[in-house]
This record gives sequence, structure tokens and C-alpha cells, in this order.
Amino acid sequence: MENWYLIQTKQQKERTADENLRRQQISTLFPLDQIPLSRRRLSCKPYFPGYLFAYFSLESISRVRNTRGVLRVVEFEPGKPYPVDRVVIDEIASRMNPQGIMILDQPVAASGYKPDDKVMITNGPLSGLAGIFKRDADGGERVFLLLKMFGREFEQPVPLRDTRKPLLSELAYV
Repeated sequence: MENWYLIQTKQQKERTADENLRRQQISTLFPLDQIPLSRRRLSCKPYFPGYLFAYFSLESISRVRNTRGVLRVVEFEPGKPYPVDRVVIDEIASRMNPQGIMILDQPVAASGYKPDDKVMITNGPLSGLAGIFKRDADGGERVFLLLKMFGREFEQPVPLRDTRKPLLSELAYV
């Protein structure tokens, strides 16, 4: 059974570990923090220096441990990697923008979504599609989503009751 686990990386090798795990088709969550270097320049550094999250089954643990950049899979008991609760992962992922940068102080619309949040449509003719939240409409009763269909992008109003935030496993489809 696959779970999310906390991975400790070698010093300054978070990006290397992230890239190499992804090359092996292992999903990762690697939040970044944007740090101003000057008025015009920004730098991205790991939000959790020395750590990232990976989604894999215990059958793959030796492959994960031997990945370049990985130091170890975090354990609280020797020989027993500790799974990270999916609620924690979903909460962290919900605070990341599409580039993986943590956004902690974005204004929240009446609908509860933040600009550029990924949103799933759950009912109606567009059920199963995903889009990007743009703005509220009708006092929060509807939301405008940016949808991509047939090679084009367009904004579509959708009733708020027919939307939800996607699960982390669905983010690849948004």
C-alpha cells in the first residue's frame, strides 16, 4: 500500500533528490519558499530545508533509499518508516502555487478559494473537469474557473456547490 513518507535529503540536495525520485515515477511534494535577494530579484529555497515528501509503497523503499540525494526515510521506530497523514499533505499542497511556492497570506474569496487555486467540478455538464479559480460571482454563489478544452482557455461560471478542492492525487490532472 502506498503512503506519503518524509524523506531526509543530503545537505543542500533537496532538488537533486526531488528530481531523481520523480524520474523513478515516485510522486513528491517539495514546497519552496520565495526569499527576496534585492528589490528586483527573488530566490527559491526549500520551505523545509533538508526534507521533502514522497509517495511510495514500502516494497520500493530500497529504491527510494538508494536514490541520489536521499539520506534516509524518516523513522520513529527503527526499521519502521512513519507514514505522513494525507490531511497534512493536502494542507501543505493547498498552500502551494503551481510553481510549488508556499503562499501563506493570500486573500480568501467568499467562496473559500484563493486566486489560482485548483478546483474540481463535481456536478453538472462539466463534472469531472478541473480548472483554476479566478474570482467569485453573485456574492459567492458562483465561481469563475479558467478551463482548458479543445486547445483553448476560457473562463466559465460554475455554481459554488458544484465545486471542491482537488485531492493531491488529482492535482496531476489539473
